[in-house]
Amino acid sequence: MLDPMLSPSVPPSPASESLHQEMERLRQAVTHLQGELSDRDATIQRLQRENQQFQQRFTDHSDALRESNDTLIAEIVERRRAEEQLQTVLDAVPGIVSWISSDLRYLGVNRHLAQTFNLPPESFIDQDIGFLHTSQEFNQFVREFFASSRSDAYQEISAAVGGVRRRFLIVAQKYNDGKAAFTVGIDITERERAEAALRQAEAKYRNIFENIVEGIFQTTPDGRYLSANPALARIYGYDRPEELVAHLTSIQQQLYVHPERRAEFIQALQRYGKVQSFESQIYRKDGSIIWISENARAVYDAEGCLAYYEGTVEDISDRKQAEAALQQAKAELELRVDQRTAALTEANQRLRSVIQERQNAEDALRASEAELRALFSAMTDVITVFDAAGRYLDIVSTNSELLYNPGTERIGKTVYEVLPPYQATLFMRHIQQALNTGQPVKLEYSLPVGRWFRSEDSPNGRSAPDDFHNTAWYAATVSPLPDNRVIWVARDITEKRRSEVSLQTEQEKSERLLLNILPAAIAAELKQNPESKAYRCNAATILFADIVNFTGYSAGIPPDTMVDLLNQIFSEFDQLAEHHGLEKIKTIGDAYMVVGGLPDPMANHVSAIADMALDMQRVIQQYHRPDSQPFSLRIGIDTGPVVAGVIGKKKFSYDLWGDAVNIASRMESQGQDGRIQVTQAVYEQLLPHYRLRPRGTLLVKGRGKLPTYWLEDRN
Repeated sequence: MLDPMLSPSVPPSPASESLHQEMERLRQAVTHLQGELSDRDATIQRLQRENQQFQQRFTDHSDALRESNDTLIAEIVERRRAEEQLQTVLDAVPGIVSWISSDLRYLGVNRHLAQTFNLPPESFIDQDIGFLHTSQEFNQFVREFFASSRSDAYQEISAAVGGVRRRFLIVAQKYNDGKAAFTVGIDITERERAEAALRQAEAKYRNIFENIVEGIFQTTPDGRYLSANPALARIYGYDRPEELVAHLTSIQQQLYVHPERRAEFIQALQRYGKVQSFESQIYRKDGSIIWISENARAVYDAEGCLAYYEGTVEDISDRKQAEAALQQAKAELELRVDQRTAALTEANQRLRSVIQERQNAEDALRASEAELRALFSAMTDVITVFDAAGRYLDIVSTNSELLYNPGTERIGKTVYEVLPPYQATLFMRHIQQALNTGQPVKLEYSLPVGRWFRSEDSPNGRSAPDDFHNTAWYAATVSPLPDNRVIWVARDITEKRRSEVSLQTEQEKSERLLLNILPAAIAAELKQNPESKAYRCNAATILFADIVNFTGYSAGIPPDTMVDLLNQIFSEFDQLAEHHGLEKIKTIGDAYMVVGGLPDPMANHVSAIADMALDMQRVIQQYHRPDSQPFSLRIGIDTGPVVAGVIGKKKFSYDLWGDAVNIASRMESQGQDGRIQVTQAVYEQLLPHYRLRPRGTLLVKGRGKLPTYWLEDRN
């Protein structure tokens, strides 16, 4: 029995096998070009070598053919019967062959040429070479060849075959003392199409490589850069990628702020083959420090040996700063909330329910921060190619999903057919700017989330800057391309804008909370210098007010009802203080303290306090007890020098000290329901514009007997 491995088989044609292999490699190169950009140069060089080898084989074959033809011609002269053998040889040539006389007429053609045009070979004889009107280039080539002194020549020409344009390589050889020539043509259309497709694909992905906003790199295992794109050079502070590659010869020592991070990076690659979102601090060229996030993988050669590392780099410094600022703002807010909560607790223990609600708000804030951190890592890039009319030519999405989905296929449509009117106009304006200036254009814009419908609130698709529920925000770079096109590279910055708006909101809340605790001037000074300071004021007027018998009343009502009532009354008092230009100092239970002339000097502080006292008496009469009787106030006022300042390291408190403060408190506590008791100093400054009546002398603890007066109204 014969061994099946030794059984004869018909080998494939070398030329067809070589062409098949070449086409297969080209298709694979185009399919995987994005992931194998690093191999492009080797692929092109290999194709060039193969083309040279093909040209050499063709030249060798042509030389052999010419030699064979000379031999055949000599034999034809000697022996007529050799014509059939020559025709057989020419019919076997894998191309078109013709014999042409010097008067540009066909002497004969091989069977392959005749079959190409669906004609019998004899129909070509004695016909002008242009009788089929297939190629003016071929006619011109043959005409110039006979007119020259050359014995052979070759040229690539275009010809119409069955209405389709194809490319041929034509080789011509003279014989019979230059009176005739034979030509051989090889169809190279598919080869040129494959080369053109390869060049177009390389140009497309090279353009993406050059214009993408993320840095792209290749490094050796020992820490040197093999290649980098312009985005990486910009991130690292270099003018050109070549400068970066030449300067950074030791990535671990020159680039990383903490060199051990490079070792951890390599260990992760060796263990898992790739790393994602690897965050590190690095030095830029000018010595400044930034944060980066790296995605990388290890690349191995055909023998399984590590060849290099490749990946992408993103500058996340803004995100890190935003996180730090948000954390600091959160910490400050928590501190101030704790201070305010402690103050309210000291005022009344029955406000625990309010404290619990505040704690719930803090938990929600921390949960929101965790969600924000997770969303920061979900950055998206969308790359789109537009023509000058705003028509979508191509879309590439890198590890992302478009938030705005109109539900229609975009390719071939214009921005006016896909986007809301406002965004469509914005897109066209920046496309035209990039084309007209020839320079990249940067912008930020919003798109509706999901399908867009025209509404009364947003008739053109334009949304509010802080509407993140219905809107996605993008930062884009629009760069001009050849053939009057642009590439639009967009990054989803919705979460970045959300964090910026949130940070601004929290800062505003913190400012309002601080101003509720301290006077504006004192709060501004503490921001600059947190050390406690005291100030002496030679002229200030102090008012103490107490709601008569409020403690007994509050014992019989629910805590929330009591707190709500106090809040209504004191809120109106706060409005009066603001109206008269006075500064509220504090509330203690159902007592209220306000001062005039602090922290900013005030010429009419005595009369302003008097006016507020009279207004407070009118306000309190609007509130009634369960027995329908109105509440009443005891109010005491004194004027004189005081000392003011902020005390405490954590729970700030702005307070006053001095005889005038103590006496004003005594004027209130030793007063009468519904009356305003003032001292001699206040009495003298209010006359004659106010109506006052003497009460008599009053024994004041620590001061002895003092004359006092009732303030009744304005004159």
